[in-house]
Amino acid sequence: MKKTKRFSNVCLAISLLLFSAASLMGQGNSGSAPEFVLYKYYNAFPVGVNPITQVGDSLGTLYFKAKPITGSPFRTGASIQAVFNGPTSPTDLRASLVFRTGATQQYNRMTISPDGLVGIGTFNPLYHLDVVGNTHTSGDFFGRIHFDNNQGTDDAPNTYIDEAYFERKNRSILNLPAGLGTSGGLFSLAPGGGSFDHQLFFAEDGIFTRRFDGNAGSWAGSTWYKLLSGEDINGTPNQVAKFTGPNSIGDSQLFDNGSQVGIGTTSPTAGFFFDVNGNSRIGGNATVTGQLTVNNRVTIGTVNTPANLGAINTSAYRLFVDGGILTEEVLVRTGWADYVFEKDYQLKPLEEVEQHIQSQGHLPGVPSAKQVENEGLKLAENAVNQQVKIEELFLYVIELNKSMQALKAENAELKARIEQMEKQ
Repeated sequence: MKKTKRFSNVCLAISLLLFSAASLMGQGNSGSAPEFVLYKYYNAFPVGVNPITQVGDSLGTLYFKAKPITGSPFRTGASIQAVFNGPTSPTDLRASLVFRTGATQQYNRMTISPDGLVGIGTFNPLYHLDVVGNTHTSGDFFGRIHFDNNQGTDDAPNTYIDEAYFERKNRSILNLPAGLGTSGGLFSLAPGGGSFDHQLFFAEDGIFTRRFDGNAGSWAGSTWYKLLSGEDINGTPNQVAKFTGPNSIGDSQLFDNGSQVGIGTTSPTAGFFFDVNGNSRIGGNATVTGQLTVNNRVTIGTVNTPANLGAINTSAYRLFVDGGILTEEVLVRTGWADYVFEKDYQLKPLEEVEQHIQSQGHLPGVPSAKQVENEGLKLAENAVNQQVKIEELFLYVIELNKSMQALKAENAELKARIEQMEKQ
């Protein structure tokens, strides 16, 4: 009941307001086409009315008022104002309609220009909808946003002026690489202010992009690049990617799971941070600060690992060096020749040794020069052989010394006898 009474009072107030406005500023009528008319005039009406000339002058304002608090004067909550834009002609009067709101003061919020352009946050709209400030929609947007079917032209960057532009374009016109589909959607973004223009072309075989100086007269010299997507990127977890083609990415031979790295293997050996499955080559210097373990052969200066050297089977050897070896010490684990000094050792007579040298050209038990040339020299074996000969030499020297001592004793005895005989 209170709401109905209040509504009746508001309607009465509006009626009085409209009646007062009609009486003071215009005229109204009713009937099949009722209308309310406000007139803007200078000087006396209807005689001596002068034409409107001042741009920005009001043609009339409709105020919506109410009393906010008991005893307070009426306050304006919103208003609609017609503003003269100029110029005029005998058949034309250009004016804008301005919608205004404000709590303590009315501000221009939305404008409809004489040409039907709507501006929000601007008094001079340049587009059918010109918004200065942020915009938001909570629902679907229906309509067309600068979308054209310009299939046969490759419009230059300087034709896109501070705008986002959607077009349908022929692939060949844009000088795109050959691929699927003859046409596609082109999105051009021209931020302006000297920045580059960017374009995205949506084709059947992917999305391509290019950029160029926004002031350029053509796109000549710009290059299209394909954006990689899930269709082009295929890989295995923990497998480092590589380019498998100009516009595709796939698995490489490098595996990295964050704790182990493998080349040529996706299962690095436990306990090793780095595992290479396959041949490796280092073209520069390599430094190992820890222990180096090689489970098979090592070659230095050569890749040749012969299985035989003359009559010697070298397949069990692990180190092959082409060139000299310089070191401060070599430790060879081997047997030794002290058995020569054992009592049952058969020392060859020197005559037999002499005969062997004369017939064979080398000491018995020692390889010949030809054999060493063909088969090489085993350090451990040679060291033992030389030690045998040294120890045999000592045995020969000892025997010679014994013989010499016996001869010296015999010689001394003979000398004493001679001297005795001479004294007689």
